[in-house]
Amino acid sequence: MLLNDGKYWKTFVDGRNLTDEHYAASVFVTGVAKGQDIAQFNPGAMHMVFAGFEYRY
Repeated sequence: MLLNDGKYWKTFVDGRNLTDEHYAASVFVTGVAKGQDIAQFNPGAMHMVFAGFEYRY
């Protein structure tokens, strides 16, 4: 959500993974010379909330 007056101030709020689900954000395979490929999983983001305020003069 973003709120601003178009000139001086701006606020924002951003929420990610608010239900705290566990998931793989990306999956890739690394080839090994011996023929045994390895699957690698990168975990998804934890539950997070960001907020900010900006004022310009």
